[in-house]
Amino acid sequence: MSLKDYGLEGERLRSAIHLDTRQEYMLGDDQACLNYPMRYPTVEFELVDTIELCEIVDTIRKGKGYRPVLEEGGDTSAWYSMYLGLNGYTSTGLDTSILAVVVNSDSEDNEQPYYLDLSEEEQWAIIALLDEQCREHYGKSCADLLEEARQAMEEDT
Repeated sequence: MSLKDYGLEGERLRSAIHLDTRQEYMLGDDQACLNYPMRYPTVEFELVDTIELCEIVDTIRKGKGYRPVLEEGGDTSAWYSMYLGLNGYTSTGLDTSILAVVVNSDSEDNEQPYYLDLSEEEQWAIIALLDEQCREHYGKSCADLLEEARQAMEEDT
């Protein structure tokens, strides 16, 4: 399921996706092995665990029998860490899902990852939001950050 299937589109999507600028972005690289190994640059961001994103993860977790974080009587000591990355591999330049990790939960799924799939349309919308936020907070575009990651990757080889 994509974010749109959870009612997260348009202005609601805009209010849900925010870089956590208290955390540093991380430059890196990854590798895909289709016909031959291919390295590509990555930039990973931590996202703010907005209510909209948390509600989606809560819905997924409830479906698996776990207590939600946001609802009354829920897992009140827990929270979600959310991550999303740029990459030099996909056509959109964005990961195909948001990674949500359950933190400090007393449930069996503590520290388990949940993936919020992104349609290609959502990826394009989110990359535009991230580009806007990167320019505002870091003074660089997403393309600039990927180029930094590419240069760092090439220096490591």
